[in-house]
Amino acid sequence: FNVQVCLIEPGPVKSNWEKTAFSVENFESEDSLYALEVNAAKSFYSGVYQNALSPKAVAQKIVFLSMSQKIKARYLIGLKTQLLLALYRILPSSWYDSLFRLIVLKRKRDA
Repeated sequence: FNVQVCLIEPGPVKSNWEKTAFSVENFESEDSLYALEVNAAKSFYSGVYQNALSPKAVAQKIVFLSMSQKIKARYLIGLKTQLLLALYRILPSSWYDSLFRLIVLKRKRDA
């Protein structure tokens, strides 16, 4: 059938996801078991989504690729996504996880 397939990885895209992701009431209370971690994650992701790609930018890339004669198997859209994947490929998993944890905790301390 000569159908070309590819994986498109846009990374963070502006949407309502960040507004609904942490809306569970139990996580909001300061005496919740996971309050510190949830607040750190909330702070981290709010920063990430402030600089997220627009849905239009992702859609334009999809339209462009759909009209291309020959496509690659994978496309990363956005510099942050490309950087994170490069780090994931070269660092041991434990280092990558530690680096990610440091970034999240730094945002928590700065908040």
